[in-house]
Amino acid sequence: VGVIFLLFVIGIEFSLRTLATLGSVVFIGGGAQVLGTIGITALFARLWDIPWPSALFLGFLFALSSTAIVLK
Repeated sequence: VGVIFLLFVIGIEFSLRTLATLGSVVFIGGGAQVLGTIGITALFARLWDIPWPSALFLGFLFALSSTAIVLK
């Protein structure tokens, strides 16, 4: 619940004008951060013999939570 509230508050304070100014840097950097987190988490999960679908699911979970932690 706390993470959802945090993302809600950040969304309210976020300016679309700022996003337009930053342009592709935000989308490339954000996409790289999410994909990198998913990949690294999935690879570590595979080291512990977790099946690929579960490893990718863990990667998505970590990617979403790491975004909230970075924004905090």
